[in-house]
Amino acid sequence: MSGRHDQSRYAFLRDNDYRELVVPLVRRPAPTFALRGDLGLTIARVDPARDPAMVIPTAKRVRPDGAAAAAGLVVGDQIVRVDSHLPTAKSPSSAR
Repeated sequence: MSGRHDQSRYAFLRDNDYRELVVPLVRRPAPTFALRGDLGLTIARVDPARDPAMVIPTAKRVRPDGAAAAAGLVVGDQIVRVDSHLPTAKSPSSAR
């Protein structure tokens, strides 16, 4: 990892195939509905009865004009790593 803050490196599973991509983080005026740092990606909600350590966050929605779509993420991709972090169901980004 380069340590740069203008991109994020995602590792994900698509059809049981491990892939990696870089999502560029571009500073631009955000629409009023977008949150700061919005990548245009929504993670599917997780059943609270499931063990969070056993859940792989899955892309529920990918906004066509967002950075995630531009980098190649699609609905159904399972996020297995973001930069050097392993995402879990307890991660703040999975609360949406």
